[in-house]
Formats: sequence, structure tokens, C-alpha cells
Amino acid sequence: MKKTFRRAALILLLAGFGVHAADPVPYPANFRSWTFIKSGNSAARGGVHHIFANEKAMEGYRTGRFPDGAMIAFDLISTKDLAGLPMDGPRALVDVMTKDGTKYAQTGGWGFEEFLGDSQTNRALDAAGQQACFACHTSQKDRDHVFSKWTSK
Repeated sequence: MKKTFRRAALILLLAGFGVHAADPVPYPANFRSWTFIKSGNSAARGGVHHIFANEKAMEGYRTGRFPDGAMIAFDLISTKDLAGLPMDGPRALVDVMTKDGTKYAQTGGWGFEEFLGDSQTNRALDAAGQQACFACHTSQKDRDHVFSKWTSK
């Protein structure tokens, strides 16, 4: 009985944050084949990041409004020192934003997740973490909550 109550309370808590346990943000399969947006130094997070966008997200980068189905992947690669030269190390994490105005209405239409290492199932964000992502992204509300910019070459 206590387990059922706790589970129901957790589901209600997650729903209150706009996070639906039945609708978790999916791992972005083959995201490295998507359009490359940019790279950057993520010294504070211990590595170098690369940002990739699927076709729906590219529509958003072009127009400033991201449609449902848009996905953006932030691929963080740790770095290691090899004879004084920085080299790619193992993947640290993959942060994902996915747009679904119905599922994630309370977080600007975006769902947030962080997958650890190379895992497609080891999720790092709880409801509070997902809400923290959204809180940070609200500073980019005028850009549909997206920090990165794409410029065609």
C-alpha cells in the first residue's frame, strides 16, 4: 500500500513539473549523422561539446520557432592529456532537448534529458533537474528556449 501511494505521489509530482514518466525524452539514435551546429570548449564541464540538430530542429534554427519533433543533442566529450596535447577521451554525456508542445507544455514545449557516457538508458535528470534545465533556458525565451545558433556556411 505504501509503495502504491509513493508511486502515485511521484507520478503527480512529475506531472506537476511537466514531466511525464510514461513519455520520457528518447535517446537520439544516430544523432551524429544529423546537421552539425557547432563545437565549443566546455572546460567547466570537463571537455569539448558538439551540438547536432535533426531536420525538424533545422527548421527551427532557420525560422526561430522549433516545431514538434525537433531534437537537439549536446554531445560532451571528455578530454585527456597526451604528452601535453589535449585529446578526445570518452563521452561524458549527451544532453537532449526534444520539442513536443503537448507533452512538455509546462516547460516551454521542450523535454530535457541527460544520458551518461555512452548509455542510451542511464538517465541523469530527475524532475527537479529537468525543471532546472528549463529555468536556465528561459533566458532564451525569445529564441524558443534554444541557446545555440546555426549559421549556414
